[in-house]
Amino acid sequence: MFHKRLIEMPSRWVSQLKERFVQESMYMNSLLVWDRSALYWINNHHYPWLDAILAPISFFGEYDAIWLGICALMLALNKPGYRPTAITLLLALLVTNILIVYPLHHLFFRLRPYESLQGIRQWGIRWHEGSFPSGHAYSSWLSVSIIGSCFTRFKFLLGIFAVLTCYSRPYLGMHYPSDVIAGALIGYWVGYGAVILEQRRYESGENRL
Repeated sequence: MFHKRLIEMPSRWVSQLKERFVQESMYMNSLLVWDRSALYWINNHHYPWLDAILAPISFFGEYDAIWLGICALMLALNKPGYRPTAITLLLALLVTNILIVYPLHHLFFRLRPYESLQGIRQWGIRWHEGSFPSGHAYSSWLSVSIIGSCFTRFKFLLGIFAVLTCYSRPYLGMHYPSDVIAGALIGYWVGYGAVILEQRRYESGENRL
């Protein structure tokens, strides 16, 4: 009887694993279906007035140009709080891009929507590196976290800009919605962590004095 149970246990585990795998596959398939459906809906609902808003917003995010420009401005003005905020943002952008975003582009390589799907309208610079996650989304939400935590009066406006940036990427055929969501989550939480580290560094310096 005991030997029979030992023989039955592996087959039961295999059956459970198969069932779990089927469930996970169905779940992933549902996510992919939603991702593609949401992309087509966003990309196909375009209007001239919305083009005039989203195209420039997306363009300003290329190469992190707008955030690098803001950092340069803060460093040049050199007002209280500007310099540490600019340095924190620059370091966070650099570290996130090298250690997180760039590796993910290669680890989960995914063609851009305009490269792999029919009926997608593309507008802007034709990037050919991995689509996942969105660099625009991570940099905009990272900046919301860091700049917004130091200058709260700008946080709402930065949040609106970040939301429009995220919407612009599938709208212009450059990313899937899931790319944008992943990028936004990475950016926001890395920025939040960078702010905490900077605050602790400042507090430890104050304590030494």
